[in-house]
Amino acid sequence: MRSDDSDTMQNQPETGGDDSPSQEIVHPSPNSHDSIMDDSDTEDVQQYGKGGHHPVRLGDMLNERFKVIHKLGSGGFGIVWFCRDVAEEKWRAVKIATAQHSSASREVEVFGRLRERASAEQLEANHIAAPLEMFWIEGPNGRHLCLVMPVLGGPAHYWRWLLDTSKEQSAARIRRVCAQMARAVGFLHRHGVCHGDIKPGNMMMRLDGLDEMDEGQVVALLGKPRRRRVVLRTGESVRPGMTTSPGVPRHLVVPVRMDWCRRLLSDSVAVVDFGGSYFAGAAPEDNDYTVAYAAPEVLLWGSGDCGPHSDVWSLACTIFQIRHGPALFPSLDEPEVPYDVLDLEIMLGPLPEPFRTARRRAIAALLAKEYPDHNFEGIELRDDKMTDLDPTMCTRAELLAEINRIIGSEYSTVMEAVLDRRRKNRPRVTDVSSGSTDDGKRVPEVYCLTWEEVVQLSALLQKMLRYNPSERITMEEVLRDPWISS
Repeated sequence: MRSDDSDTMQNQPETGGDDSPSQEIVHPSPNSHDSIMDDSDTEDVQQYGKGGHHPVRLGDMLNERFKVIHKLGSGGFGIVWFCRDVAEEKWRAVKIATAQHSSASREVEVFGRLRERASAEQLEANHIAAPLEMFWIEGPNGRHLCLVMPVLGGPAHYWRWLLDTSKEQSAARIRRVCAQMARAVGFLHRHGVCHGDIKPGNMMMRLDGLDEMDEGQVVALLGKPRRRRVVLRTGESVRPGMTTSPGVPRHLVVPVRMDWCRRLLSDSVAVVDFGGSYFAGAAPEDNDYTVAYAAPEVLLWGSGDCGPHSDVWSLACTIFQIRHGPALFPSLDEPEVPYDVLDLEIMLGPLPEPFRTARRRAIAALLAKEYPDHNFEGIELRDDKMTDLDPTMCTRAELLAEINRIIGSEYSTVMEAVLDRRRKNRPRVTDVSSGSTDDGKRVPEVYCLTWEEVVQLSALLQKMLRYNPSERITMEEVLRDPWISS
């Protein structure tokens, strides 16, 4: 699982710059079992080994056809490279999956079903980023599945960040993109496919005019690739022929800046990253997901069956963020167990059974690992005041009092109160528990939803965010909702 959305808009790396001693990634020497140090702007070098990433150098020719120009991004399932299709003279993104994921990939099956039931034009019209073709490569770390995709721009939350949200037309554009997201997820569900990791970072904006640009123009947009030199713990640089872990590259390439395609971004979205997708009714036992967008039955595995209803929850969190700005549940960032569910409970009410018991047991098990001399069996959360070992922030009575304070006499739900930013100096959603920003100050908002939209969107999201999966509306109902369809 992932603790947060790795796609960010701030603190993007600067372009340019050569290798230097401060730009090194440390790889273990042979037979070393120590942890590996890594830079956050590159993939984990530890994943270069049997079953891991395929080592690629800039300028390599993949499948004798795709020239590697730059890196678009990386994740646990693979790395996406910006390539020139020298045969078709097109720009393409080539995703090279890790060898381990390639051997057990569900993407081939999922896209196989979608291809059987829909044409390429239908997939595009329904905002699905399907591979144009696939091929396999053999490498020192195993056999790798390669997916050839159209090149896409930044994620939807970056696109939204670029908009002037003080203008009314921006609201219409954002709503259209949210409707496209819903249409895409609805299309998947109609064909029995669950995405498994719906989030803003997996909603990428399409580009206009890229294929009309020559290599010189594109390289100028991308900027000079920056690299991180891989060294052993002994201080030696990795060189050809060294007896280190197989398939370790000499350099790691820093992904291209998110704003490289800023002037090419369209208002059309495409759903990407089907590495965690599965067929409805056949949810995997071990799936990768992003905690802040995961439904309770996903966070607390074993307390419910994952399925289309889990995508509905994640889509609600995504729509909220794209329309409103901040994440809906920012406190859900623990990778092992949902420690702090205050944002969740303030928005939706106290966590019910069976999730409450499942969470208590998960936290007790985690605390038992950290404090082996203590007995955490039967630990109660939110029933008593917080202790040093209790990860909660308030009692149940205090929680309900806070909910009532936020709702006041103006609103029916906390969701309405959070979405309604008509008044100046209203706290952001990340501050609903404290009523202030991170630095204790209140900031004026530059754009406000109309009251009609507040009521409509709040009603839709509340129906998508039911704790009980069986009580959530389906994607068919989402698509018929007036906030989506109008």
